[in-house]
Amino acid sequence: MAVVNVKEAWSGRTAFERREGQVYVWGAVKIYTVLCDMPTEPAFVIGDAGLPAIGAAHNVFTYAYLVEKTPEPISPYLIQVTCRYEGKDSPLAQPSLRWFSPVSSIEPIDTDYNGVAITNPLKRPYEGLQIEWTDLVFNWRKNLATFPLSTMYAYMNTINSDVIVLSASGSSDTLTVAANCARFIPQEPQYMPDGNYWQVWWQVALRAETWKLHVPCIGPTYWDGASYEDPGPNTRKKQWLAHDGDRSKTGGKIRLSATGLRLADAAADVFQDFEIYTPVPYAPLGLNL
Repeated sequence: MAVVNVKEAWSGRTAFERREGQVYVWGAVKIYTVLCDMPTEPAFVIGDAGLPAIGAAHNVFTYAYLVEKTPEPISPYLIQVTCRYEGKDSPLAQPSLRWFSPVSSIEPIDTDYNGVAITNPLKRPYEGLQIEWTDLVFNWRKNLATFPLSTMYAYMNTINSDVIVLSASGSSDTLTVAANCARFIPQEPQYMPDGNYWQVWWQVALRAETWKLHVPCIGPTYWDGASYEDPGPNTRKKQWLAHDGDRSKTGGKIRLSATGLRLADAAADVFQDFEIYTPVPYAPLGLNL
């Protein structure tokens, strides 16, 4: 048996349309006639090279793919093959998917929930304390035509310098996030070869107390408020090792004031704030789009 001729009939009309969530799914058909040189079983012709292969894209509806080929004999020598395509709207037209999720990590801790430094009864800070901490994470996933390299590079290791409003897909509830409270965490984009697009996933970790580094002023040395290393123009405060009441050196850390003085036991803790991540506007990310 040999195929003499494969010819496409007038076809390609949309056969159906339905909605799945926010995406429209539709189908189209193409009809081919296959002429053989001898009587042939229909099943033997569906793999002929003149017919499109399963998984091939429609030539007009490029996001529809061949899912089924059905042969039907017209005569012993002539077979009609119906090719059914199914597809969805272009993935680039689909809206973003947005949701919130928790994430936990093990982090060092030096203050309690009121922001008071954790110390022993003699007001000496403990060292090496850790806790399990849970943050709320906002997720944003969308299909893009190109790899978002410039965006990933620009926003890595940043926090928001502006107020942003976030919401989950399909929800009217919103969360207003103050400046310095959101940190950008990109996930690796995935290339989708079946549709020639990129599926991009951004995560934004949220903290109500900001992402600044907030630490108590402590150290193994202190300044007495009067002594200097050099009386000249490069004056530096002279540092003294921490000691106990009997003047023996402790080798540990003590609480300090903002100027490096040793704090009295009754004095309130003093903290320093450090900007670790670069503040940039997050509005251009379009996280609610």
